[in-house]
Amino acid sequence: MSVENNIIDFPKKFKRQSTEKDAEMQKRIAQEHQKIFCQAMMDEITEAILVKLHSENLNVTGKDFLKDYKLVSEAIKSMMYRTQELKHGLQERVDRAVTSTYNKNKTINTISIDLDKL
Repeated sequence: MSVENNIIDFPKKFKRQSTEKDAEMQKRIAQEHQKIFCQAMMDEITEAILVKLHSENLNVTGKDFLKDYKLVSEAIKSMMYRTQELKHGLQERVDRAVTSTYNKNKTINTISIDLDKL
């Protein structure tokens, strides 16, 4: 502290050292942001589906409809998570139940679902 002007001298540069914990925290924050993005996209897509089905005079409030609607919503979220390299509970089931066949050009020819494996 300088006596003449009552000013306390602070260090010129101080940079906190980032730690492994900081890097892990940044990764978790990024994943949470990705999850929020996926949730928002899923909400937007499924809302559009619901509005369209309602406009076609389908009963969108029945118990069985809502169960199927929830499954479709979670499937869309799982698909969005996969694009962001995030895990979702449906992914393992989908991987077990869905098979693809390829043509000689190595492009997908057919995709089939074995519902017994789902």
